Amino acid sequence: ARAQAVADADQLAAALLAVHDADAALACPKAVENARYSVETMLEVGQKNVQGGYLPAADFERSAVPLRALLPQIRLDDCEAAQGNRRAFYRCMSSAYNHALACARAHPF
Repeated sequence: ARAQAVADADQLAAALLAVHDADAALACPKAVENARYSVETMLEVGQKNVQGGYLPAADFERSAVPLRALLPQIRLDDCEAAQGNRRAFYRCMSSAYNHALACARAHPF
């Protein structure tokens, strides 16, 4: 049972980190909505994992700092003015099938 749970978790992680619908057109309102939702969800789940005793608070805080710093940067005007990898990140996030982690890894800025 444990081996299957680990395999399932690994498969889920791989799916989250894969970029899907790579040829999606840039749609800034959707990209900003998707990116903010993705980051906010990661923060909420992390906090719940701390409260549930599954994750040490210090580990969560260490991971949460860059996510909290990223949130105010994800804006419509930023998307509309974006160039290079930043624009590619927003284009990646224009697809509802992508997770912010996958797009950030594929297009670091």
